[in-house]
This record gives sequence, structure tokens and C-alpha cells, in this order.
Amino acid sequence: MYITSEIIKDILAESFQVTEYGRTLQDQTLLLPAFYMKGTVPVPGGVYILRGSELPEDLRTACLYICFGSAPSGIRRNCCAEIFYLAGNFSDYLHVFNEVQKIYDTILQWESKMQDIAEHSCDIEEMLRVSIPIFENRIAVTDYSLRILAYCEATTVNGKKESKINRSFDHVPHGKSVLFDNDYRKMTSSHAPYHFTDKDAGTDNYCVNLFLDKEYIGTCSLMEDCRPIRKSDYLLFQKFSEYITAALVRQSAGPGRNYVTLKSIFRQLLESLPVSKSELMQALEIASGPQNSLTFPEYWLCITLQSANHDKLLPPGYLCSSLEQLLPECSALSYDGDLVCILPLADDFRDAEPFSATLTPMLQDMNFQAGCSLPFHDIFKLRTAYQQSLCALKTGKAKHPGRLFYAFRDYLLDYMLQNCCGSFDPEDLLIPELEKLRRHKGSVDYWNTLKSYLDHECNASETAQDMFLHRSSLLPRLKKIREIVDYDSAETRLLLRIYMHLLDTDQ
Repeated sequence: MYITSEIIKDILAESFQVTEYGRTLQDQTLLLPAFYMKGTVPVPGGVYILRGSELPEDLRTACLYICFGSAPSGIRRNCCAEIFYLAGNFSDYLHVFNEVQKIYDTILQWESKMQDIAEHSCDIEEMLRVSIPIFENRIAVTDYSLRILAYCEATTVNGKKESKINRSFDHVPHGKSVLFDNDYRKMTSSHAPYHFTDKDAGTDNYCVNLFLDKEYIGTCSLMEDCRPIRKSDYLLFQKFSEYITAALVRQSAGPGRNYVTLKSIFRQLLESLPVSKSELMQALEIASGPQNSLTFPEYWLCITLQSANHDKLLPPGYLCSSLEQLLPECSALSYDGDLVCILPLADDFRDAEPFSATLTPMLQDMNFQAGCSLPFHDIFKLRTAYQQSLCALKTGKAKHPGRLFYAFRDYLLDYMLQNCCGSFDPEDLLIPELEKLRRHKGSVDYWNTLKSYLDHECNASETAQDMFLHRSSLLPRLKKIREIVDYDSAETRLLLRIYMHLLDTDQ
């Protein structure tokens, strides 16, 4: 979700007198709020809480400063930052920070609820119910035939705002529809949001049409009756309309077609539920859009993110949106407490390093670690790929706990060896000859000598160099080892290497 300075300003204005300075940040994605301290290096999109007297002289970074205390002064014309001054008799950093953080929490929790509804129940009425506290005005959703899918208005009960769902009619009343009958065709063909004035009610309606494959499937209307529509409402209501579209698509509310979403297909595959090839192809067609020819990716990749701090986890909807902004081709969803990212791969895909580099800043900022599957050709094996990504996380964190990104390819041998013993402990499978070599006591380390010799493909010269020995000193050792353990056949050498790797790892 894009949280903009317009959203923050409109909501802050409910509690504070907000004065604007500097440049207006348009369409700038804002990060989570932070305290501005001496020495802080501002980053684009940052939101900083500070006293007006602490405003830095260098304002060339496109970020938002929220000031209190004394009003800021001396702002130059070449300022690239946006500055809000909150007038009032307060001097508490935490008070201002909490008010700003409350805005983020409200919007992100709303988005998370909307995404959850769109992916599961697709209940349009429930979507309106959770959205009323955001818009505080009447909301209506109609389909392509003017059937009212849901209508919700804000009411006040005992001084507390509540939402009321109206189910008294199924279609827009004839009297209302006649008012815009002549403009109906023109209005429903508009891909841009528009205003419609209800002369009978004397209200201004902000309308966003819903389309799928260039086909009109309905309209969302925000009716200005409880309070004036704010600039931030336009942005949020367009996001609201996107979730309504996703829900309509999923519940097959379009005209004469059964729609499925790619995310719903992926979720079914993760849950090992049956999915038909036709459903998958239809979802891919919808996801690719009408302007693109249908292409089936050659390979896929599954990346799973796990948080190291579940107590302070941001809403899954916000995190999924952040992932999809970082990796525009991916589909991100919350599953079993994890964030699962499914990516189609280009034909020239080599390794997961580019994804690791892209995700690392987010992993660092949000205290996440990620596991990456092997590329897989058959999307119906998504469940297997998801399990590979979990294995990469489990095995990688045990072997290299400080890393942020673990590729299953790098831990494939470790995983195979860890599971090759079945229910037995590695010690229980140790052949007597190798156990004797392992327990040998003396000045010569026969165990590591054999291990190095096998690692160097039985090349005595390379083994001697690796162990800092003269070749003439190594050969008697190898003769003694051969008297204890037979390593003549390739099969035996493979078995010995597996044994030694397992036992060394187990120690």
C-alpha cells in the first residue's frame, strides 16, 4: 500500500492544525515513521518526527518532516522535502510519533483485512463494513446491470460511529437510474474515476468503474454525505476498488464467466487441493492482462520469508504489497504464518543471487530471513518447492545462522545427507573398520588423512600439499589406512565420504 503525505496530512488535520512548507511530495511512497536524531541521514520517502528548531539545513532529500514546537524557518526555494508543522502546546516526541504511527496502523490493518477478504470469503458487504471507518461516508458497489451488490452507510450509536448494511433493494431504484440514464453508457465506459452529482439527494458521488479484460463489471461509489471527500480519499478509494475487483473476479460475479485468480490457484496448490489445468491457464491469462499474449513460464521459483520477530510483525497485506513492488513479476501471499513469493523465471535464469540482492534491504529492515527453492518446471509441484524453501531456511540457519537468504541449491547435499540415515543415528551405521580408524590413537591422524585423500579424488600429491606433508611421508599413512579400510571401489569411496561427512557434521 502506498501511504502518501496527503493521507498523513488529512488524518493529522483531524487533531492538529497542520501548516505545510516546502515541496509537495506527489506519488511518493513513504516509509515507516522514525525519530529524527542528530546525525540521521534522511532517505527518500522517509518520515521523520522532530522539533521545528531541529530541522536540518540540507533539505534536498525527498522526504517528509513532521515538526512540532517552534515553527520551522529559513526554508529555501530549492527545498525537495515536504514539511508539516503541527501547531499546539505540546513538546512530546512520543505523542506526535504515536499519532503518526496510528495512521500507519489504521491504513495497513485495513489493507490487510481487505486482502484477506479478497483472497478468502470475497464478501463484498464485509469489505464495505471494514472500510466505513476509513471513508466515513456512504459506499455502494453495483455490478454491470446496476444490481446493488452492497450498500453501506455510517451511523452514530451512543456517540460511536458504526456501519450499517442496507439490504432493502437489489437494484438501483428506477427513480435514481432515470437521473443518469442518458449518461449511463458514457459513464460505464470511463476508465478514469469521475464525479457524479445526485441532484435529487444533493450529494457528490466519487465513482470508480471496475473492468476485467476491458469489460465493464461494475462501479464503486463514495457518496459525500457525512463529511467532505478529502484528497486522500481518492487514492484510498481507488485501492478499495482494486480489492472489490479481485473479490468479484474470485466469486465469479463477472458477466457470464467463471473467473479465478492466480493467487487463489497458488494457495490451493500450497494446500495440496486439486486444481485443473484449465483453471490455471485462465488465471494466467487474467494475470497477464489482455494486452499480453498468453505465455506459460518455462520455470518457477518459490521464496519463503520468515520473521524473526513475530510479536511486531506488520500486516501481511502490507508485506505482500512490499514484496510485489520489489519483485513486480511475483505473486506474494501469506500462508501458514510465512510470506510465500512465487516468481516466473526468465529463460536465461542462472541462480538466485539477483533475488537475494533485491530482497536483502527488506530482509534487514524487517528482520526476516528467506529460503529459496530450486527452479521447477511444473507449477503443480509448488507444494514441493515450498517445502524446499523451508528446508533451505532450516538447514541454512543451522549451518550459517547469520545469513539472510538461503538457497536450497547451496544446502542440497546437507539436506540429502541429513535424511539418508532414516530413523538411525549416524553412529549406529558406522562400519567397524571405519570406527577403528576413527578411534585410533597416536601421533598420526589417520581419519583426516583419509578424508583429505578422498576429497582430492585419491591424488596423493594434492593430498600431501593440502596437509603440508612430503609425499614420502603420506604414502606410509595411506598404506596403513588401506590395511584397516578398503577404499578400492568407487562405491566404497562414496560410502566412506558420506559416513565421514555425517559424523563430522554431527560432532
